[in-house]
Amino acid sequence: MNHLKSYTNKMRSMNGTTDTNGMPSQGDQELTQKQNENEKTSMQQGNALKFLNTYTRDTFDKLFDRIIPETGVDYTFPDGGTIKINADLKNRLDNDPQLKQEFDIKKKIPGMGETEMPSYNLDGTLRDKSDPSTYPSGIGVGP
Repeated sequence: MNHLKSYTNKMRSMNGTTDTNGMPSQGDQELTQKQNENEKTSMQQGNALKFLNTYTRDTFDKLFDRIIPETGVDYTFPDGGTIKINADLKNRLDNDPQLKQEFDIKKKIPGMGETEMPSYNLDGTLRDKSDPSTYPSGIGVGP
């Protein structure tokens, strides 16, 4: 704020404050108006920051929990590791011994993320991974 006032005073000394008729000069009027607007803006920004710090602390977390409530339950693997899983998955694991056995071994849901996503060239054609000239960049270079 001190920098702004020193700059304003410097501009006033350069431009003057009155015109030849003794009225406030146009430059001084514009400078005063800009100074007032800057001070109002800084006060508004300060008030907004105070509001955000005071009233919205943890509000997002509270609203998010209300929209998507936490339904996870603890699941313990045979080796002692514990993770949070969806309650529906826990019920399914309890009712399907084969799925539970596979989940305990792989520590992931069987079938999830095991298929490889196709890769496409820039022109939309399917990329042949054995052909190094068909990299997605289209410039024919790659690892």
